[in-house]
Amino acid sequence: MRRICRSGVLLCGLAAGCALRPDTAAIENELRVHEDRILTLEQRLQQAQDELAAARRESDHLREQVRSTGEQVLASEQADSLFRAEGLRINTLLTGGLDEDGRPGDEVLSLVVEPFDADRQPIKLPGELTIDVTDPAAAGEDAVVGRWTYSAEEVRKAWHSGLLITGFKFRLPWQSTPIHETLVVHTRLATSDGRVFDATETVKIEAPAGDGTLAASKPFER
Repeated sequence: MRRICRSGVLLCGLAAGCALRPDTAAIENELRVHEDRILTLEQRLQQAQDELAAARRESDHLREQVRSTGEQVLASEQADSLFRAEGLRINTLLTGGLDEDGRPGDEVLSLVVEPFDADRQPIKLPGELTIDVTDPAAAGEDAVVGRWTYSAEEVRKAWHSGLLITGFKFRLPWQSTPIHETLVVHTRLATSDGRVFDATETVKIEAPAGDGTLAASKPFER
C-alpha cells in the first residue's frame, strides 16, 4: 500500500512538472513575430530618414537657386526655428534691475526673452523686437519708462546659450527714470513669415534716486 502511495505521489510530481514546463515552441513563435515587427519598423524608420534627407537636399538646392537671384534666404537652421516657434516669454528669474553706479537705485533693466517651441524649449528665433517698459503706478508721461526697437540682425547678436541662460539678453538703461518699484515689461517679436509673438510680465526694481542722470545706452549684454 505504501509503495502504491509513493508511486502515486511520484507520478503527480512528474505531471505537475510537465504542466509547469513552458511551451518553448509557442514562445519561439512569439519571438519570431516580435522580431518581424521590429524589422518592419526599422525599415520604415530608415525609409523616413532617407526621405527627410532627400527633402533637406532639395530644400538646400532651392535656397541656392533663390539666393542666386539676389533674394534674401533664411539659413536652414533659421527656417527650422521659424517653423518650430510657438510663443515668446520673458524669463522673470533672469530679468530685473541693475545697480551699476553704487548709488541707491537701479539704472538699468536686464531683460531676457525666450522664443520657445511646442515643448516650451528655448529656440533661437530672430525677428524685429519691440520692448516697452511702463510704470503703471505713475500718471501721464511719467508712466513711460522707455521703448526700444531692435532689428532682426541686432536680436540675433543678442543670443546667449549656456548653462545659466538660453535666450536673447538685453541691457536697457532707463530712457525716463521710473518712480515706483513695479514695472510692466511688454515684448513683441515679429518674425519674417509675418507672425507676431507677445509676452508681458511685471518686474521688481529698486527705484533710482531721481537725479535725472541716465546711464549710457548699450543695447546688449555680452
